[in-house]
Amino acid sequence: MAHVLNEFRNVVLCDDVRDEIGNKKSLMGVFSGDIIVQELPATIPIAIYLEFVPVDPTKSFELSIKLSVDSDEIAKANIPVVLNPGSSNASIILPKGLVRFDKESTFKVTAKIDDELEVELVSKKIIKRNL
Repeated sequence: MAHVLNEFRNVVLCDDVRDEIGNKKSLMGVFSGDIIVQELPATIPIAIYLEFVPVDPTKSFELSIKLSVDSDEIAKANIPVVLNPGSSNASIILPKGLVRFDKESTFKVTAKIDDELEVELVSKKIIKRNL
């Protein structure tokens, strides 16, 4: 029998996540590929929207998220999560923050649930190009 794991879905890096009527979210300025900037250093607004499907939706858990530029950790959050009764997944939003990039680099978002192994959710290269 295969071991069932917790699963991250729909991890989206964008400029901002906004609440809408009807429990909907609007994702503004979605980064679909590498992040292109005209000059460095550059300060970029970044927000993260992700969905998480736990193995056991009746159990609460702690989500640890880490943001890194190259090998330097720039932010970390520990988020306790309890799903609503009858729900099978959790939508988690890291609100907009400003991230400064001094040189071409790689921005990474990693996460782990409770004591599981850390997984990479998204990785984007920061590239300087004249537009």
